[in-house]
Amino acid sequence: MKKLIAILLSVLMLVCFAACTNTEDPTEPSSDDATNEEIVTDEVTEENVSDEATSEEATSEEDTAAADDSAAVSALSTVWNAVVADEALVTAFGAASSEELAGYFAGGDTFAMGTPAAYSLADKEVLTFTFGVPADKTDAVVGLATIMHAMNGNNLTAAAYELAEDADAVDFANALKDGIKGMQFLCGAPEQLVIAEADGIVIAAFGGTDIINAFNTALSANGTVLVNDAIA
Repeated sequence: MKKLIAILLSVLMLVCFAACTNTEDPTEPSSDDATNEEIVTDEVTEENVSDEATSEEATSEEDTAAADDSAAVSALSTVWNAVVADEALVTAFGAASSEELAGYFAGGDTFAMGTPAAYSLADKEVLTFTFGVPADKTDAVVGLATIMHAMNGNNLTAAAYELAEDADAVDFANALKDGIKGMQFLCGAPEQLVIAEADGIVIAAFGGTDIINAFNTALSANGTVLVNDAIA
């Protein structure tokens, strides 16, 4: 009898033990599963952030490339390449080569060394204060490329203006001439200015006589010179 009672108690204990082990909700993930899910979530999030950052960088590079391929940049680059290839100008600046001469200058508002580059029109007042465009003509400018002496813009400031469709290039050039001559210069005034039209782009440069003469030659070969004056 005692043996039978002992057996029954043993069976009852086993049943109670099984019931206790089954009280855990099978739908709830174990701690290991939760940890794995967190790792996967972190990996996906980091990957997405990386992809988004890469996409934004690519977009920024595409925007920069598009700006640097603008008509104004292209027109000014053609003239600039002819200017720095002028051996007399290389000698006048005391440079060893046209490449060294180009390195004395910076383009655009990104200060790209040695080459013309796009200049932002986010603040059009810069057209008046830096480049001499009269205030009533700034709205006519829809694209701008520049190259300037890296140390002193009075040695050379050159800009190519892409104009709105209804703007007249000759009228803009004449207004620009008056605007440049009316500028207040510090650290010595530029000596000469030249303005030309090439394929619908107005290109203006003011600075020392040697480099403006080189610009005049290059502009004559690539467009029509509209103004070639001394700056009093």
